[in-house]
Amino acid sequence: MKHQVNSVSIQKLPWKYCWFVAWNWGVSMAVKLWKDEYYGMRNYGLFPAEHLSLHDLSHDESPHQDHTFFMPVSYRVLERIFPMIQSLQVRHMVDVGAGEGRALAVAAHFGMERLTAIEVHPKLAKRCRDQLNLIQHHFPAVRTSVIPSRFQDATLPPHTDLLFLFNPFGEKSMEDLIEQIETQIPNEQPLYVAYVNPVWINCWLRNGYSLLQQDVSDRYFQFALLKRNSSTA
Repeated sequence: MKHQVNSVSIQKLPWKYCWFVAWNWGVSMAVKLWKDEYYGMRNYGLFPAEHLSLHDLSHDESPHQDHTFFMPVSYRVLERIFPMIQSLQVRHMVDVGAGEGRALAVAAHFGMERLTAIEVHPKLAKRCRDQLNLIQHHFPAVRTSVIPSRFQDATLPPHTDLLFLFNPFGEKSMEDLIEQIETQIPNEQPLYVAYVNPVWINCWLRNGYSLLQQDVSDRYFQFALLKRNSSTA
């Protein structure tokens, strides 16, 4: 159940971020995201999106990076995908490229019990940690952790049963992540992947994952839900 936040200060809305979107993708997209941000801040009480350049990351910190500016996941996507995930009874969600921790924080409202963030950018990792600390005031039983590193250098928790992806990864990084999963998460462990803006979905399909759900109704707000195939899961 969502913790309701009754009011939002207009000064807290992410005006700089919305102006950036308007300049690059048009006023219509900016208005849509402005409404999305307002809705999320009002209903979840989370941090507003911050316009943040990723140019300061070195190639070693973020190889195969496709984007140069941080873009948060839309609340409209999260509220479509998490009800589907609830029926799967997953308990430990790992967000690879967690940004400010928005998806993890919203997941707590949908009953997720264990939340892990992997985020290489130091400023985003700090904001993610602050955001998850805030969410724990509303959900004291939820356990959270932030791993401030590249996913290539992080050890995925062995009991992970949900991976969340909305990040600037290219095809090579996706292949690297899938290989890392196979060496770190036991094959008998049920594993689902929630993949927002699933540009490289074929990487998963050709590596033993099945498509459970896919939403392509909106060009900019698409997602897919996949499950790893195994003999016991």
